[in-house]
Amino acid sequence: MSSRLKEFLVELRACKTNKEERDFIANEKTLIRESFNKNQAALKPRNLIKLIFMVLQGYEVDFGQVEAISLACRPTLLEKQVGYLGMSVFLHDQTDFLMMATNRLVLDLEHPNAMVRALSLTAISTIADADMCRSASMGVLGLMTGSGARSLPASSIFSSSTHKMDKQSMTEPVEKSLIIRKKAVHAARRILTKCPELYPDYFNAIHSLLREKDHGILLGALSLLEEMANYSQSNHIEWPSYLKDDELICTLLDKLRYLVAYKDPEYDIVGTSDPFLQTTLISVIRRHSVRKGHVVISTATLYKISQTICMTIDALEGSRKPAQAILLEIGKLAMSLTNDVELLKSGLSVLNMLLENSEASPNPRFVALVLLNCSSDKIVHLPEFLNQQIQSTLRILGESSQDTDLCIMAIKVLSKICNEDYLFGTIEAIKAMSNKAELLETSIRSVLSILFRNSSGKEKRTFEEALKTLVLSNPSVAQDLLGQIIKNVLENEQEEAVRRMLFLLESNPGCEDLLLLTLMFFNKCQRFEVQRSLLTLKRILPSVSNIFIKLRLVNLVAKVVALSDKGSSEVQTGKLILSSLKSDSEAEIRLRACQYLTLLNNSSLSSSTINALFNVDLSVP
Repeated sequence: MSSRLKEFLVELRACKTNKEERDFIANEKTLIRESFNKNQAALKPRNLIKLIFMVLQGYEVDFGQVEAISLACRPTLLEKQVGYLGMSVFLHDQTDFLMMATNRLVLDLEHPNAMVRALSLTAISTIADADMCRSASMGVLGLMTGSGARSLPASSIFSSSTHKMDKQSMTEPVEKSLIIRKKAVHAARRILTKCPELYPDYFNAIHSLLREKDHGILLGALSLLEEMANYSQSNHIEWPSYLKDDELICTLLDKLRYLVAYKDPEYDIVGTSDPFLQTTLISVIRRHSVRKGHVVISTATLYKISQTICMTIDALEGSRKPAQAILLEIGKLAMSLTNDVELLKSGLSVLNMLLENSEASPNPRFVALVLLNCSSDKIVHLPEFLNQQIQSTLRILGESSQDTDLCIMAIKVLSKICNEDYLFGTIEAIKAMSNKAELLETSIRSVLSILFRNSSGKEKRTFEEALKTLVLSNPSVAQDLLGQIIKNVLENEQEEAVRRMLFLLESNPGCEDLLLLTLMFFNKCQRFEVQRSLLTLKRILPSVSNIFIKLRLVNLVAKVVALSDKGSSEVQTGKLILSSLKSDSEAEIRLRACQYLTLLNNSSLSSSTINALFNVDLSVP
C-alpha cells in the first residue's frame, strides 16, 4: 500500500541524488496505480494529491484523469475539492476525458453549497472546451445575474458528518454570494472565447452587472464588455440600444462619478478611491467614445465627460502613483477627443500636471510626452497652452538628463511644438544633450527640424545655427569652410555660399543632414550654378537612403528643369536624374519621378502652370 502523504513528503526530501528521487517517484507511482486498480476509494484523495505534487515537481504522470473526475462526483466537500484540483492539473480543453466531466460540472453549478458552485465555475474558467461551454452557458448566466440560486435544507447536502458545513452558509442565496458572481463572470469570459455565437445571450447580463456596487464584479463586467465589443465590431453584431455608445458611456460616467463622490474606506488606496476601477472605467469610456479615429458620441455626452473629468481631477489627492495612473488615463481620454476644444484643453492641463511632477515615476511623464507628440498638430493652434508645454518639456530635459528614453521623447516633442519665442533657447537645450552618443542623432535631426520650421524672418541666423549643428554630427566637415559659408550668407553672397556648399557635398557624399540642408537652402536662393548643382546631386544620389530627402531632391530637380531653357544641358541632366529614379527601390520615388517626367515633357504647359504645379520659389540664370 502507498504511504501516507506526510510520510511520502519526508521520504522524498530524504533522497540524496536525482537517481534516488526518480526511483522513489517511480515506485510510488506503481503503488498508486495498483491502489486505483483495486478501487480503494478511501485512499483516492491522498493518492491523487501525491500525483499532483509529482506533476508540480516536474515529473510526468500519464494516469489519474478518471480518478480525478470520479472524486469530483463524490458527495463530500473534501473529495470534490481534491477531484476538481486534479481535473485542473490533468485535464485541458484538448483532453478526451473532458466530456466525462461535463455533466458533473453542469450539475454542480446548481449545487446548494456555494463552495461547490465556486469549484465548478473555477474548473469551467480553466479547462472547459466548446461543448462544455455550450452545456454550462445557461447555468453560468444564471449565477451571474443571481437568478440561479437554489436553497435546499442543510441536511440534504452531505451524508458524511466529518465534512459538514455551516448550515447558514449552505442555505445562503446565490445573489448574496459575491464570490460566486465574480467567478461566474470569469467563467463567462471562457465561454464567450470558446463559443462566440453565444454573445447575444449575455447582453442583458452585462447591462445589469454594470450597475453593480461591488467593485470586483464591476471590474469583471468591464473586462467582459471589452471582449464582447471587440468581437461585435469585427463581426458586425448589432448591440441593443441600452449598450449603444451614448447610453453605455453615460452609465459608466455615472458609475465613475459615484466612485469619486462617495469614497469607501474598504477600497481606499493612499487617499484614492479604488484607482484600479477608476482607470478601467476611464479606459473603457475612451475606447467606446472613439472608433476608427472618429468620435461616435453626442455633444451632450462630450459635455458630461468634460464635467466628470473635472470632478475626478478635483477629487485626486497628492502625487502618489494611484493618482498619477488616473491622471494618465484622463489625459489619454481627453487627447483622444481632440475635436472638442474644451476637452483638449482639459487634456493638456492634465498632461502638464504629469510633466511638472518631478517626484513621480518617469513612466507617466514619458507617456504624457508620447501623447503630446501624437497631438502636436492640435497643440500648436492653442498658444495659451503651447508655451506652457514647451516650458515643461524643457524642464524635463534639464531634470532627466540621465534617462535616455525620456530625453529622446522630450527632444522629439520639442522638434514639433517649438515656436519662434523659444527657438534658440530650445536649440541650446537640445544641443546640450548631444554630448551623449545615444542622443546625438535625435538631437541633430530635431535641431534641424526646429530651425527650418521656424526660419521665417531669421534666415541668416537660422542658417548659421544649422551649419554649426552639422559640426557636432560630422567632424569631417571642414570647419573653416563652414565658417566661410556662414560669412557668405551673412553678407548676402548667396552664389558663393552655394558654391562652397556644393564643395562640401562633393567632399562628404554620405552626409544626409548636409544634403537636406543644401536642398532647403537652394529653395531660398535666388541664383546658383544650375549645371554644377545638378551634376553634384546626380553623383551623390546613389548614396542617399532617406526617402524624405530623396523626395525633396526629386522636387528640386523638377523645379530646376521646369525653369531652364528647353534643349539646354541643364534640362538634359535633370531629366537623366529623374529617369534614373524611375527604377528606385521606393515606390513613392518611382511614382513621383514618372509624374514629373510626364509633366515636363508636356510642351503645352505654360510657365504659370509650371510655377503652380511645382510651387516654385527660386529662379536660375
